[in-house]
Amino acid sequence: IAVMRRATRVLAAVHAAGYVHRDLKSEHIWLSTEQGALHVSLIDFGVCQPPQTDLACPLGCQVLGSPGYLAPEQAAPTAPATARSDLYGLGATLAQFARVAGDYVATSHDVSVTERPPMAELRAELARRAS
Repeated sequence: IAVMRRATRVLAAVHAAGYVHRDLKSEHIWLSTEQGALHVSLIDFGVCQPPQTDLACPLGCQVLGSPGYLAPEQAAPTAPATARSDLYGLGATLAQFARVAGDYVATSHDVSVTERPPMAELRAELARRAS
């Protein structure tokens, strides 16, 4: 929970600067310690969408990212990635249901149509903390 809270704060700063990571997953959350303190960083901005990208252009709407972590709307080549897409990737990381697959469309379809149990059913203590 501490790691995800810190990752969320870092992601909020990325979004406040106008960027969209576009490929948020566990491998891109970097943990380090300094003088006993936990530090969380986001890495690999290789497919990042910079501020004020023309969302009508082909680059802004390319399907980029990792299957299993893509928001369903991000998997459509006509839909630009947004801050919400990054939140979906963070949620996929937290829920640990992301899986590796070679087909973006099939993976996105599976993620969007397969019912997942609510987080409160998987981890009751999280539901109590949220209230």
